[in-house]
Amino acid sequence: MGLILKAIKYSQYWDEPEEWHLEKFSLQRINLLVGKNATGKTRTLNIIGALANLVSGDQKLIFDSGNYIAYFNNSGVDIQYVLQYKDKRIIREELMVAGEQVLMRESEGKGSIKAVKLNSLIEFQAPDNELACVVRRDSIQHPFFEDLYQWGKQIRHFHFGRELGRTTLTIFNKRQKNGGFNLKDTDKAAIHLLKLGIDVFGADFIHSIIKDMERLNYSVDDIGAATVPRIQVDQVRFSEVDGIFVIDCVLYQKTFLHEMS
Repeated sequence: MGLILKAIKYSQYWDEPEEWHLEKFSLQRINLLVGKNATGKTRTLNIIGALANLVSGDQKLIFDSGNYIAYFNNSGVDIQYVLQYKDKRIIREELMVAGEQVLMRESEGKGSIKAVKLNSLIEFQAPDNELACVVRRDSIQHPFFEDLYQWGKQIRHFHFGRELGRTTLTIFNKRQKNGGFNLKDTDKAAIHLLKLGIDVFGADFIHSIIKDMERLNYSVDDIGAATVPRIQVDQVRFSEVDGIFVIDCVLYQKTFLHEMS
């Protein structure tokens, strides 16, 4: 099943006037966040997304300070990851697996890490602005980092208050992996994510979207991604420009999202 986030705590700018806390926030398989405006719903999602980007190596430390405690479960095994940094310098990083400390590093990047094949702790030193779980990733000696990495890579943060492909057309680079898009940039990669879902899950993927649209009282006969006809792109030759289209139950014709008001 892989690593599942069960709870997370976070604080920022501790002992300073702008200090902010997220108390231990527990999660289930499916969660619904409800609250008034400016109560921290979006910020909570941003915290989870930022941690995922950090442990996957997709993002460097961009804020001055942060203090994460993340509680995971991996097929019944409890895992706890701690990351604390200040002035963009890591002052503590710790990983516990089933109650065993397999990583501990403090200031100046010095610490110890368990080598599974050697069955012992080894000393190391990493740059104090780099996560040890990223720079010391080794699926043979330190397989516990691989689980954390894969969790971070698989997290997607969809900002449904944004356009999500409605104002985006895409030119795919077939020579590059994922068409040259960062799949975590869900605003720009919405079209590619749709095509990827169709490629992986086929008609079931489209059927699921149509059913979800029906729950919103918006009847759709079909949805997909296709080449936009009669469009020109400056300085691009022999390219197919793709967009997201729908066929609704009123017009019964293909309408691209960028054509909708």
